[in-house]
Amino acid sequence: MSRNVILSGALAGVLCGLALLHPALAEEAVAEDQVALTTQKETTLSRRLLMNSIGANNDIIHDILDGTLPMDDLELRGRLQSISAMLYAFPSLYRV
Repeated sequence: MSRNVILSGALAGVLCGLALLHPALAEEAVAEDQVALTTQKETTLSRRLLMNSIGANNDIIHDILDGTLPMDDLELRGRLQSISAMLYAFPSLYRV
């Protein structure tokens, strides 16, 4: 099998695993008497910045897998891990 097929399969596996995570992980930790410490404008800006960063990492991963950029396993793994961490933190940026 070619290296691109294996890496594409690994990327698909990571994305499927993230999709199967319970979407209400952040909601379970919220108590009724808690008050948001940030404004709606700040949380919206945070989500936009996070999604732009995820998109930029995703674009570079696509360029690596398409052969536009040189193949570097450590770079690819680091970008996949950072996307995973950002997607894991994303639900906490929504108000309840």
